[in-house]
Amino acid sequence: MGPAVMRKINITLLVLISCVLLAATTLSAAPSGKVNLRFWTTHIYGPELEQAMKELLDQWHRENPDIRVTYENIPGGDVQAKFMTAAKGDNLPDIVDGWSYQALQLAQMGKVLPLDDIYAEWSKSGVLADIVNESAYRKFYWKGHYWGIPWELDIRVIAYRKDLLEKKGLAVPTTWEDFEKAVLATHDPKNNIYGLTYAAGFFNFTGQIFVPFMVQAGGGILNKEGKLVFATDNFEANLKALKFMTSFATVHKVTPPGIGSYDWDDSCAIFLAGRAAFSIERGNVITRLLTERPDLAPKVGILPALKGPAARLAAGFCNPLFISADTKYPDEAKKFILWLTEKGRTMALFKARPGQMWPVRKSDYKDPFFKNNHLLNDVVKGVLPYIVDMAYPAPGVPEMGAIDGEKMFAAPVNDVITGSRTPEEALKAAHKNMQRVFDQSKATQAR
Repeated sequence: MGPAVMRKINITLLVLISCVLLAATTLSAAPSGKVNLRFWTTHIYGPELEQAMKELLDQWHRENPDIRVTYENIPGGDVQAKFMTAAKGDNLPDIVDGWSYQALQLAQMGKVLPLDDIYAEWSKSGVLADIVNESAYRKFYWKGHYWGIPWELDIRVIAYRKDLLEKKGLAVPTTWEDFEKAVLATHDPKNNIYGLTYAAGFFNFTGQIFVPFMVQAGGGILNKEGKLVFATDNFEANLKALKFMTSFATVHKVTPPGIGSYDWDDSCAIFLAGRAAFSIERGNVITRLLTERPDLAPKVGILPALKGPAARLAAGFCNPLFISADTKYPDEAKKFILWLTEKGRTMALFKARPGQMWPVRKSDYKDPFFKNNHLLNDVVKGVLPYIVDMAYPAPGVPEMGAIDGEKMFAAPVNDVITGSRTPEEALKAAHKNMQRVFDQSKATQAR
């Protein structure tokens, strides 16, 4: 072997040794104890909320440099399928911002950590007493454990045109009777204004806006013990609610002709265009009025919770943060959850898109932000004190995760609006599908 070849070999060896030493140096320079937490959200959508969440995480990382949190927002239409697929494939993230009953649904599958220690801490510190109502956290109690932490409310409202009511000399409706009278009186086809618009397609939102009418009529999906009574004990009350809600389209003909295919965004577009006197909405109709139609916003109000045949109630769904049972970092995940749910911590989110997310803490509503906007103030005074969840009057049950996720109580509204079934048939068909969920759940637990 000649000198030239030897020199090449030596150079090659030196390069290899240098690379190994560089790699070793790089590895030793990596921060020890670095933790990376994955965080899935289902409510942080829109550029304003995304920016607010980024700033919150930047603050977290400044205060906790060894615990990195990366979040991904899951679009609404993908949530149920993606969560179930991830759970079955042992690929849930460390921390989840889920839909109303997903914490219990996944807990039943053994995929969620109990969070009783956080509740014990909150009970001592007074946090539980600051939650808007007991049902907002008791819904996460199942089989002797708490599986989720309340962190934000998603409220359903009825927006109305104050100027159109004043033109007709009508007071703000507070009962079913007054509401029906006002909707019919403000329907003005000559001026291209519908009395009422709402989503009646086969979507989650459709079922969620059916909830307040059910409970106002004295009905609902479950009884106090968590038993399914949708079309048994509660059949008459739910039938009354279904007929009342759908009569505006099927009997009075004061809704847009296409609502049988509408999701919430379709209906909201009609209202924002000034073409409806009333609209059943998500809370973020307020965001859209303030950003897209600031000229229309002063003419709009939010109805107080309506009084039906049995009660004055409204719908507000408390959404949880929960932790995957597969996480390698339960203590760090709990630390992040406790930090994120501190008093006032998420006020930046509530302010980023007013009305889209709402606090679960009573003390947060003392912020002038809620008093200085008439639309937000309408909700705080007239809706918030009356909110109940979709399982009312029951405590949390895992089956509600599938019933909501698979849009089972949206089906009756859509069936009646589209003429697919009579109200009676629609309720019984939906009950049959819900019963299947309970039967499957019972069979799973018996194994």
